[in-house]
Amino acid sequence: MPTTHLNHFGFLSITGQDALKFLQGYTTCDVNRLTSHRAGFGAICNIQGRMVTSFRIVKLDDGLLLRMHRDLVDNTLRFLGKYIVFSKAEMSDMSETYTCYGGIDAIPGALHDGELPEHINDVEVQDTHILVKISETIPHYEIWAKQALEIADEDLETDTWQQAEIDGGYAWVDASNTEEYIPQMFNYHNLGGIDFEKGCYLGQEIIARLEYRGKLKQKLHRGNSATRVSSGDELLSADGKAIGSVVNVAHTGDSYSILTVLQNPEDEPVQATTEGGESVQFKPVDAI
Repeated sequence: MPTTHLNHFGFLSITGQDALKFLQGYTTCDVNRLTSHRAGFGAICNIQGRMVTSFRIVKLDDGLLLRMHRDLVDNTLRFLGKYIVFSKAEMSDMSETYTCYGGIDAIPGALHDGELPEHINDVEVQDTHILVKISETIPHYEIWAKQALEIADEDLETDTWQQAEIDGGYAWVDASNTEEYIPQMFNYHNLGGIDFEKGCYLGQEIIARLEYRGKLKQKLHRGNSATRVSSGDELLSADGKAIGSVVNVAHTGDSYSILTVLQNPEDEPVQATTEGGESVQFKPVDAI
């Protein structure tokens, strides 16, 4: 199986008898719907509805395990730590216990027990690792492995993996954009990352108001640049004004694939200039 070490991801666990009840009050997804065979995807927001972090989440026997950008684990621990003191639950940085790999196509039999997870967010939990299907249409998996696991040869470039995520419209919060964007700006409402029927959670009022009473004007866009770009780079209008910044980027071949959030209420292609001076056309990411 072609695999790559996704070392930009880390892990956070929440355990204790109130773990699920506590986290339900801080996530855009409904953690009560998680099972031992069903993962989740969503965000933790501040009171203004801006995302502190985004994550995939799996329910384990002893609690919950969240995979997020490694550079946001400590920040998320501090953010939630203000509230968890009132619950019978505790949090831990599990980034030294679990390692995240991305796998495409066939999965070795040693990594699964019988049939592979078939649908997006299907999960298989084993003693040495967790296998999560992350695409409905193609065989893409995340493998959350304990350090002792011997994984297959790493012959898949990390940028190739990130390109697949960009193609799928998945943007992740990292240190360059934490507490900057509302989940809908990352298209999470079309990816199953927001449950509008669950109860209250921090930031819900802003997120729900945008869904039911507002109009999304800042949206996720995708484009390609021939010049180097990095996460956090500004994108400029023709008159030199900042109109957005690079959210996620992948370098494959001779081009850089970009996800960015741009002001675009009419869903038309937008022309923007990179910090390298290249004019790039960006198109809204379609609902998936």
